Amino acid sequence: MAALLSTLAQGQSARVRIGAIEFFGASGRDIAALRAALPLREGTEVDAREMNDLVARMRATTKAADVAVVCCERQSAEESWTIFIGWPDGPGEGFRYAQGPRAKLRLPAEGLNLAQVSWAVWQEAQSAGLSENGKPSSDLDNKLRATELAIRQYTMRHVEELRRILRTSSDAQHRAIAAHFLSYGRRSRAVVSTLAGACHDQDEGVRDNAARSLMVLMRTDMRVSAWVPAADFVAMLHSGHWSDRQRAAVLLLHLSAENNPKLLSEIRGRAWPVLLEMARWRGADQAGPARQLLGRAGGLDEPRLQALLRGGNVDALLEAVATIH
Repeated sequence: MAALLSTLAQGQSARVRIGAIEFFGASGRDIAALRAALPLREGTEVDAREMNDLVARMRATTKAADVAVVCCERQSAEESWTIFIGWPDGPGEGFRYAQGPRAKLRLPAEGLNLAQVSWAVWQEAQSAGLSENGKPSSDLDNKLRATELAIRQYTMRHVEELRRILRTSSDAQHRAIAAHFLSYGRRSRAVVSTLAGACHDQDEGVRDNAARSLMVLMRTDMRVSAWVPAADFVAMLHSGHWSDRQRAAVLLLHLSAENNPKLLSEIRGRAWPVLLEMARWRGADQAGPARQLLGRAGGLDEPRLQALLRGGNVDALLEAVATIH
């Protein structure tokens, strides 16, 4: 949604094409009636400046817990946006947000300044830092490396303080920065536990940074996957927020790479209908993690699963796993 937010922030008029409108947590609801009541239709174009109002109207009309506008799918070389409308699954499914922490603990000025510098360099990289070959210019590359090194050095010195801030600070911005910084430090069970707990934070930015940091740690150290409480992310698939479901699917995709029988059994037992619903979304980018998880939990061997995914043959995938439930 970054491109849309950028357009809105600059007050520019831009036409945004609505591609698919998808639903989640919709069991027992009349989807046809919900679609008919929406203030816009698939394939229509709207002014980006009207999107916030349209989202509010869709939430009011559907009584949904979440209406997420997500960029971008390509259809006939035309960029389009997907809207996800959804609700949490039943109260017995086990996913809960943590109570908001109340401590006055904050990042020291050094850490806060480092975060601000890092953000400024990242924005520069996004807007004007590419050379003709599509890579960062040498000056910008040096800035990025220097900033990452500074964050790593800071994190190595302050890891316990960062963990305390993430667990207890009442300031969501400071918790989000701490979650981001922790991906640069030493890998440990304590750090992984703190990040996994932060994935239940009430603040969206904190949850996102914590999940991203877990992914970074898992990719750089094979031991980390064994320390991640996978059951928490199976439960997160039932969240009433699209971004929670998506990040849970991505994390579980990594955790299931070795076809852990216990994890795959838990996915089948606790999240099978959720994955079927997500796998039927039309956008391959958004549905891809759920489709791959569905195939693994359904017992498909990896070569066959990858062939089905590459071919975009969703019906064949669903048919192949149909006997599981």
